[in-house]
Formats: sequence, structure tokens, C-alpha cells
Amino acid sequence: MEPDQDSQNKVIDVTACVPLRCATKNFVAGSECREIALSLLEELRDQASLQLPGEDADAKPPWLDGIRPQEADTGSRTYLALRATAAASSQREGPFGRVAVVGTHGVLSVLAAQYLQKAAQPVDLHMALYGQCQLCESSQTCQKHHVPSPLDAGCAWSHGHGNLEEEVTGAVQAFLRIESNLAAVVCFQLLVCHFLFATLAATVARLQVLGMNPLQGVPSFMATKLLAALDQRLESGDLVLASSSVTSALTAYHLNLPEEMGPPAMPFLSPQLRIWGLEAPWPQGQQVLFFRTAMLMNSPDTDVLEATVGKLWPYGVKSQPSGWDWEDQTQVSWVQQHLAVVFIPDHPFTNVFQDLCAMRLPIFVPSRAILAWLWPRLKNPRDGATYHGWFEKDIPRVMLSRSSPHHAGMPEPFNLDVDGEAKVKYWLRLAEYYHFPGVQVFHSLAGLIADLRPDVLQAARTAMESHLQVQTGITLSIFRALLTTANMEGGKALRRRAKRSEKFPSPQAPIFACMANSRDPLQASHDSHTPRRQLTAWRIRARRGVRLPKLLRLQVWRPCRVGWKKDGSHHTFRLVGEHRVKPTARTAAGARTLRVIIPEEKQFALRAGDSLAWAVSVRPGLSWDGWRRVRSASRFTMTSPGNAQAKPLCLGLDSSPAECAVERGICNFEVQQWLPSRVMALEVETAALPEKGTKTVLSIIIELPANSRSVIMMFHTLQNYVGHKADSKAGGSSAPAKFSFLVCPPETAKELNESVNLWSKVINLYDCAVGVSLRCAEARGEEPVAATEASERFLRALLPHSMWIILAGHGDESLQAARTLASKNEIGLGIVLQPEEYEIQSGNRLTGLQGTCANQMIKQTEFKACTMEFGKELEAPVITAAAITWLASSRAGRHWAPLVLRCATWSREATEGTPTEEEPDETLMHLAQLLQEPDEAEIVSRNAIQVIQRIYLREDLDISASVEDTTTYEEFLTLRQKLPPGGLSVFMDKIQFRTELLPSVGVQHTPTLYMSNTDPYFLPYITNVSSFVVKPSHLSESESVVVVQNGTYAFDIQLHGSPLPAAGLPVDKEMLQQHMYEAFNRTAFDWECQAVRAARPGVIVERMITARLDGASAKERVEEVRFHVVWGRTTVVEWAINRIGSTTMYLDVNDKRWHIFQTDMIWATTLGEAAFDDADAWVEAVQDRCLNRLSRVAERVALGAHVDHIRIDLFVEDKCDKYYVSEVELFPAVPLGTNAMIALERRWRHGYIL
Repeated sequence: MEPDQDSQNKVIDVTACVPLRCATKNFVAGSECREIALSLLEELRDQASLQLPGEDADAKPPWLDGIRPQEADTGSRTYLALRATAAASSQREGPFGRVAVVGTHGVLSVLAAQYLQKAAQPVDLHMALYGQCQLCESSQTCQKHHVPSPLDAGCAWSHGHGNLEEEVTGAVQAFLRIESNLAAVVCFQLLVCHFLFATLAATVARLQVLGMNPLQGVPSFMATKLLAALDQRLESGDLVLASSSVTSALTAYHLNLPEEMGPPAMPFLSPQLRIWGLEAPWPQGQQVLFFRTAMLMNSPDTDVLEATVGKLWPYGVKSQPSGWDWEDQTQVSWVQQHLAVVFIPDHPFTNVFQDLCAMRLPIFVPSRAILAWLWPRLKNPRDGATYHGWFEKDIPRVMLSRSSPHHAGMPEPFNLDVDGEAKVKYWLRLAEYYHFPGVQVFHSLAGLIADLRPDVLQAARTAMESHLQVQTGITLSIFRALLTTANMEGGKALRRRAKRSEKFPSPQAPIFACMANSRDPLQASHDSHTPRRQLTAWRIRARRGVRLPKLLRLQVWRPCRVGWKKDGSHHTFRLVGEHRVKPTARTAAGARTLRVIIPEEKQFALRAGDSLAWAVSVRPGLSWDGWRRVRSASRFTMTSPGNAQAKPLCLGLDSSPAECAVERGICNFEVQQWLPSRVMALEVETAALPEKGTKTVLSIIIELPANSRSVIMMFHTLQNYVGHKADSKAGGSSAPAKFSFLVCPPETAKELNESVNLWSKVINLYDCAVGVSLRCAEARGEEPVAATEASERFLRALLPHSMWIILAGHGDESLQAARTLASKNEIGLGIVLQPEEYEIQSGNRLTGLQGTCANQMIKQTEFKACTMEFGKELEAPVITAAAITWLASSRAGRHWAPLVLRCATWSREATEGTPTEEEPDETLMHLAQLLQEPDEAEIVSRNAIQVIQRIYLREDLDISASVEDTTTYEEFLTLRQKLPPGGLSVFMDKIQFRTELLPSVGVQHTPTLYMSNTDPYFLPYITNVSSFVVKPSHLSESESVVVVQNGTYAFDIQLHGSPLPAAGLPVDKEMLQQHMYEAFNRTAFDWECQAVRAARPGVIVERMITARLDGASAKERVEEVRFHVVWGRTTVVEWAINRIGSTTMYLDVNDKRWHIFQTDMIWATTLGEAAFDDADAWVEAVQDRCLNRLSRVAERVALGAHVDHIRIDLFVEDKCDKYYVSEVELFPAVPLGTNAMIALERRWRHGYIL
């Protein structure tokens, strides 16, 4: 039983297990690979005299299939977070009365006894086991506590032997005569518990645990009576649990209840095995343990499967002996010496599976398809007939009668001779094998061997341990609550301690929210065009006799998918809305339904996929009575058009404060199991959302001289008046200014420098839109050609990487000059505004060409603009909201109305000199009012560049239909993650990005030595190169990226999501080539956005770029700068150094209304060898030479790509003399600080013009 010592020092190389061309996706997919697999089986049959399955398709073992998309092994699953704890005391507070465990299964009874003992600590517990007629002889604990009694005949009763009702009743009475001082009882199964609970005194606390099919061993003539009594116990609030989720579903089947209304499933994980699992080192060897349960020991099919695994795995496979005693640590230690366990079960649930989980061994289980193929083929060794297991033919086919059947059309859980495969596959979907975190499901031998990697196995162990900790705590809570309610001195002591702890609640006591994840409650697809409905009322359906809590929090949570939550242990949600309800006294006394109508001002919108929840505050030390009355878990139903049924999903809020950003309504929930309840269900009533009128988008554009000295005063006036009333819902403090400016092009070189300097500061500080006016040059008497040349010099100096807005003059010649100038914009974003004159007459009435400046918001290069003069000397200097509304009257659909205003006073400035500072004050105040008023009409105010960016947004990135005025950064990423690949490959295929997008905007990428989407062979291109970077062009998050500096690995290598230690080791170029072959055949992670997962495979070899920014230091570092550009403006910057640490900055607005960058987050305890020799010089270089220049390049790429948000990564070379774009990210997976995410989401929302 000892593993081979030689195997412990071997290095795992899965590529040696099967031929290279058959090792990944194509294993057994092509004819050659299939021949390899079949010849392998033939060889095994010859060597081991094994029976080979037939050649027909039905007999072909499913594990011969290659790695390919499979039917997901998922199903409706319920999770609970309940921590009902009683504070331990160092003093002994009197003995408990007697506690009995009644059940036929010795192992389960012993586990219950262990939890009872642990729950009672440090109080003495007098405990006895009754009826253990199965497996008790293999457990010393069972033999020690077992009390012989007539209940030991339970195994015979389960097979229908004897006069059951009379014998069971007599055995129960004999038991009660022995246990006259009984305080609590744990009873397993249905038959004995029925008669025991009917006789038991009401003062005795009780817990019933159902297993297998609860009617197994129950005669047909008794089945209805036992089910009716069980239903009554559930209805009255007695604690009835199931040992597995499948048992819970089978119980619901016989009770004729919805599947989610079955008794809660409670895990029985061995506390002792968990301790040994924590203590044992791993891995101790490379051998794999092949574990098959009893009925599979003589199965030819599993013989072939085990032999094939042994043939493919080069380090050996050991078989688990048919008998074991896991109370013996020596035997447990032998199991723990294996690298992993391949576990083949013969039932939907087995206790040994939980034991292996408790040992923290990585477990691989067959898919449902494999077990559905295998189980109907199993033969009973006694008679050679089909072995039905939990699906016995003789189980009573009894269901309670109810007004509406709940299980019509589903496969019956009986008789595998008829549609056995469909039945197994259906009922297995809930099995713990497919839901226990860390357990790996294999669909084929190729997949199994490919996943026997250290990173996969270590991740499995980590997920297991987190889950084990939660589960053992929940099970312990239940047994502690049972003892607390017991009518005995010790129970009173526990209750007294619980009350004391309630006075001083733990500061980390969480609030639990229990959710129902809707399949599609609004009958809509989960795409960017999902309709919404208004929540108008809640319906709370409470069970008879349930006392609702005094305060209920009825909530709606929206699931989010973010890249930095890469595993399934946490789920990110946003709290969409919440209503606090105080149930009335009549309702609390037992009414079945409570309808809560939501006032109109407190209603909010639901979207398909949202989750209903109810929550209560839970304090430590919650007593049993309180827990039963106010259970903080439930199964929910979301009612909507079509009465779509909800999937239950109960989540517990992680106690870590960092996991919940309360001010943003974002929480990361840790998955916790199990214990649902039938205490309460939720439904909602919805109504169609009120239609919103179509708004016109207004851009107020002010035409100014190039060097107006009044411009700074004007900015301060406008910002002080308008800025503090920024649209906090849509944009918040990081939103761009709402106004735009058209500057008369400066004529001389001196004027040009002064003007560029002035307006650069204005753009950077106030984030407004600036363009040029050829009309004012026309008024100065300049020829269109000269004005165009002056304008081009100004625009190239001021906006070399941005959009150009050009107001044409009057006449065709000026219009053609504007078009010529627009065509010279290097990113194709030269926009021409054609002026249409309006005049203001008395009474604020507009005259002129009606409606010509209301442009349809479709992609074009020319738009009409209303132009007019205003000033205090005019009769009507204020353009009222009513007048602006006139511009948008009788328009179908959204339009854009650019309104160009030229102050009469400023118009004279060019020829008559500069006005006094007092002269524009009144006009500026009127203008400030003008910028305020449009929100009161059906008009949205935005600057011109914002509107054009929205018009030019790529269709395949447009998520406007799903954006609301509260959409968060996490929700934006969720919408982005679901977008179909479409035309997004230009971003996600790094080769296509470099060959198509970057050249189109005139930006350089990192110098490339080799790149190809068809041939990953690159060795000839690095033969004489000592420093380079090799990376797959289709993967993300630095996956499989190798950085080589002076012949050694510069950093560790990210492989399958985990770091592979490599830094400092000499590079093996041949091994590197093999590594890239493997990466070439992979796709991006499942959590990535669809565009990344659909990217073509490819490989890039590029020059390694290093920087030296800290003064005269010769130290070289890899400095990567990641710019989050939102609607053309850098909003967040991550400056990373050597992959060791980074600084995050975000765009904010200070009290002067200036847009400035603030530091949000710095992560790096030390830079090690990359530490700065002159930190001040580095900061100076970043601020003065780098940041602004790199930011403008990133903005140029984003604007030219027509995106709403994108992350653009650049490398800095030497002293920032050069810089190169490396790649872009549509779905960033690096977590950001709260301030950075707020800045991103506000600007993102604002650009969609809500």
C-alpha cells in the first residue's frame, strides 16, 4: 500500500501522456486520434484480459470523447449562510440530559455524535447510539456508544421483512423505556422516525435527517401516511434535513412540491478527517488514487477505465482497497500520499465522497454523461439483474395529492431498465459531486490527464478548504441550536450564554441576503437590449404558523461579472433597490400572504436576471426558537409575465469589510451552503415603465477671439455658477464641462504660442471642447485659404491627437475650405459645422430657418449649427428654455442641436480692443443660467465633442439600451463581457490590432521580431537575441507571456492563472518553443469577455523595452503604463513597474472645478532590485516628460477606434524618449480602488447622454 518512492521526485509533463496532436482539443476528435485510443484499449484488453465494450455507438464509453464543449453539470442549487453560534465558556455549567442518535447507518450516526459532542463543549454530554445495524462494526466510536435494542432490526425493516408497524412501534416503546430522561434525539430516515416522533414527548428536541430515496424500505400501504406526517412536520417548522441535495429533490418529488421546496441538505463532513487534512503535507507523491465504490468493484467497464488511466498517467495509479477504517490515521495517511483521487460513485451520494473532501485531496469525478452511461449497465452480483441503487423498482410510487402537480413530464426516479440514462442524468444534476467547490469533473480521459496539473490541483485544494470551513460551521450551528432548545439544565446554560453574547454583538456580524437567481423573469434575452419593468408591489408568502421578523428588508440584486473575481467562490452583485417592510401584527400571527404596494416615488426598475432577496440582521448566539421563527434563508420565486420560475441562490455576505462597497451598493458574496427553508417566498408585481420623451441633445458653443483675456474670468464665472450643480447621476465630478468653444485662429507665431498655451490649460483643467471658427476669420477679411492654414497650425499644435471641430463661414468657398481642413485630421475625426443664422426678437422669440440645426444623431462629417449673437445691449439677452425647446419641437427620435453663440461685445474685440472686465459680467451670468435651464425641458446639455463621440461609437460596443443613471463600473464590465465577438477582434487579436488599427491612427506598437496567426514556430528569430518577449496574441492577463532579459527569465510565468517560478533562471529556448505550442492551442479564460475567447490564436515575439527614468541611474526597469480612456479622455492611469507594484491615479475635480489627477492606490511593499536610486527624479520625469505625452497617445488610439471605454497599455523606453503601444483591453481584470471605479463609471454613464 506504499507509493513508489521514485515517483515523488518526478516532474509532471502531461504532453508525454498522449501524442502531441491528440493532447488537447483534438484528442479522439480526428480519425488518427481515435485509432490511437482504440488501439490503446485493445492493448489493455490483451494485457489484462479485460472485457472491451462493443463497437456500437451506445456501448462506446463516453470517456473516449475528447475535450469539447459539454453539457454543463449544473442544476438548481441552494446555498445558505447561517452562523447561529453560542459563545463558549471556560466554566462547566452542569451536565446535559441524555441525547440519542437513532439510525441504521453506523458511519452517519458516528458523525452526528461527533458534531453533538463538539457543539456541547465544554459541557458534558451523555450520548447513546441506537439501531446501528450497518457498518457499526467498522467503527470503534460506534461500538463504544451503541446500545443494543430492538431498533437494531432496522436493516431488516428496510428490506420489507416482518410485521413492520407492530415491530417498529414495539421497538420505539422499548427505546423510550430505556431512555426515560431523553432531552434531544437525532433520527435518521423516515420509517422509524415517524413512529418515534409520534410517541416522543413534546419537550424533547428533535432533528430528522432523510437519506437516499426517503421511501426506500417503506411498504406501499404505509407510504401515504408517512409522507403526510412528514409534510405536516415540515409545515409546522420542525427541523427536517436531507443528507444530500438529491435526497432533498426526491423528497419534494414524493411530497408533490416544487423541487426547491424539499428539506434542506446538510453536509456531514468529518471534523477529524478535516483536521488530519489540514495537517498533512501535499503533494507527497505523484501517484493517483483510483477509488470506486462497492458495486463498481466488479464492473468490467470501470476495470477498463482504471487501466486506461494507469496507462496514460506515467507516475502510476493505485486502487483503493475494498475495506477501510478512516478512524485509523495510518490508513488515512496512505490515502493522503496521493496526488489526487479519481472517484467513481455508484449512487447519487456517498459518505466516502465527503470523507475524501474533508481530507482536502483533489477529486476528479466523471461527468453526468459518463455515469448515465455506466449505471444502467451495472449488474447485481446476487442475481445478475440490473443494479438500480437509489432507483429501485420496488420503491412506492406514491405522491401526495395537491391542487397542482409539480413534477409532470420529468423522468421518474425508479427502474433503470427503462430510460435509465435519462433518469440518471436528470436526477444527478443536483448531486454534490458537481457542486462541491474544488471538485473537478472530467468528460474524457484527455480532459482528466490534462487537468492533473499543479496549478489546477492547488486551486482545487484552496477552494475546498474555504468551503469546508463554512460547511462544518453550518453543521455545527445546527447541532448547537438543537442542544440549545433542549429542555434541560445544560440547554438553559447555553441559552443564558447566548443572551449575554447578544448584548455585545460582534462588529463583524454580517447581514445575510438570500437570493433567487432568475432564469429570465422578464422573458427577455440577456443582451444589450434587455427590456425593463417597474417594480410596483411585493408579495410575501409565509408558511402557516411562521412569525415574520419585525423588520424585513426586501431587496433586488443585480449580478455582475468582473474579471478580478476569476473563480466561483465569490459572486459580485449590485443592490438595485431595497424596501423596508414592517409586517403587521395580523400577518405576524400567521396570515399566509402579505402584499406590499410600493409608492410611486420609491419604485425602481427590474431587469431580466435580477435576483430577489430578503434579509434580516443576525446576531451571534441566536437561540433556537429565534432561529426557527426568523430563518435567514429561503427559496424564492420571481413572478413576472409568463410566471417564470426562479432558480434559488442563497449567498452570505463575506465578513471582510473590503468585500462590500456600501456607498456604491456593490457587494461580493461568498458562496455558502446549504440549509434553505420554506419559511417564506417572494414574488413581485411589475408594470411597464413609463415612456420617456425623446430629448434633443443641446451643445452650447461660444465663439471667441483666440486670445481673449476675458476667457479665464468667464471660466471661473461659469464654473462657480454651474459646476457645483454637476449632474451627479450621469456624470458626477469627473464629467466633462458642458460647453464648447470655437476660437478664431491666431494670425502670428506669437499669437499662436500664446493661444495654444492658454487653451491647453483650459482643456486640461476644465475638460471642455475646443475647435476653430473660420467665420470669425472671414469677418476679419481673411481669405479662406489663409484662414484654413492658420487654423491647421493652431489645431495641430493644440489638438494633435484629438477631434477637430470647425465652424465654416458663409458661402461655398468657406465651406469647401472647412471640409479640406477637416480631411487633414489624422484619425479621421474632422467635423464641420455649417452655420444657420437666427435672430432674437422681442419676447424671446426666434426667427430664421426653422429646424435646420436639429441634426439626426447618425454618423456623418457635417452638421448644421444654429448661430446667433447675444449681449446685454440686445433687447432680449436671455435665451430661455422655452426658446431652446422650440429647436427640438416636432422631431422624431433623438437630435443634436449645436447652438453657436457670439457675444456682441466680444465680436467687436478683434477690431475695437479688449472690453473692460466689468462689461461681460451680466452677459456671463445670463449664459450661466442658460446652461442650467435645459435640464428642465426635454433637453440634455453636452459639449460638442461628447456628442460626436457618442454618434461615432462602434455599433458592436454600443450598450446604451442597458445603461441607467446608476450603472456601476462592475455593471459596465458585465455588459461588456456579454457582447458578441462581432467586429471586436481588432482589439482582442493583438496581431490584428497591430497591423490594422494602430496604423490607421498613426501610432507605433512595440518593435516586433516575429508575429503570426498561423505558425507558432519562432526559434529562428531569437537565435542571436538575448532579450525579448514572447507572448500568445490571443490570451490575456499576462497568461503564458515570457520576458527574457540577458538570457534569463526576467519574471515568473503566469501559467493557467498561477505563477510558475522562473525569474532568474536561464532560458531554454527549445522548451520555450514547446511552451508556446501549448499556448497556441488554448483559448482565454472562461470568465473573459466573448471577444477575447473568440480571438484567433497567434504568437508575437517583440523587443524587450526598458526605461531609466530616475536621473543618472543606469538601472533598467520594465515600466508599463495602462490608460483607461473613457469617451476620449484619460480617466484612470495605472503605472506598473517590473510587475512588482503600481500606482493608480484617477481624474477628479477639486474645489476650483479643475480636472486634476489624484492618487488612488499604491501597491508595492518594496521594489527589490528595481528600487529607485533617485525617486524624486523619477517622479519629475513621470510628471514633466511622460504622463501627458503618453496620455495623449492613448487618447488618440481610443478616439480613432471609436470606443466608449478601453484600456491602452504602453511601454516607456529609456528616458521617455520613445514609447510604444503594446495592447488594449476591453475587459480589464485588474481590480481598481473605489475612487478610480467611481471616476470611470461616472464618465462612462455621462457619455451615453442619459
